[in-house]
Amino acid sequence: MEEDLEIEKNTGEAIAYGKKLYEKGLIDGASGNLSFRINDSFFITRTGVNLEQLAEDSFVRLEVKPYSIDEVKDAKASSDALVHAKIYLKTKYKAILHCHGVYNVVLSLTRDQINPLDLEGRLFLGNIKVLEGEFMTEKIAEKISDAIAKKGYAVAKGHGIYAAGNSFREAFNLLSYVEHSCQIIYLKELLMGR
Repeated sequence: MEEDLEIEKNTGEAIAYGKKLYEKGLIDGASGNLSFRINDSFFITRTGVNLEQLAEDSFVRLEVKPYSIDEVKDAKASSDALVHAKIYLKTKYKAILHCHGVYNVVLSLTRDQINPLDLEGRLFLGNIKVLEGEFMTEKIAEKISDAIAKKGYAVAKGHGIYAAGNSFREAFNLLSYVEHSCQIIYLKELLMGR
């Protein structure tokens, strides 16, 4: 009964943060995904759902354990379920958000490391390594989950930000700091010719 209440509460928060990601322009169409952990399970968005229109049936329940790509596909879970599972295996985080903000994606295509210029970015993020690898592979899932275990966030080349926290708010704040720092760099380079 207690677990049911926790699932209901977290599902409501997940739905709210899906809308927030959309309203902030951090996702488009059916891009991005999110999940939350309860005990030895995690609930991740289904493949193909639009985060701004999430409902209670938009999630797939999976155990926190290693998965193959085929198992993720068979479960109809987000194609990033492999990444989420690895993060939950390596950390105690309770929520993960993934988005494709324009500024972080653009900068990730032009450099191997993003060095924030703004005070908050330097304080909360430090230098941001851009991770490279083929999408939906064990190798990139390892790289992303290792980065999350160290810093709570990761940027994948051409693919966006992953952020984790003990709450959706914590993960959203990290994700927002990364995108904000990327926007500042982009606009400075645009105004000053790099």
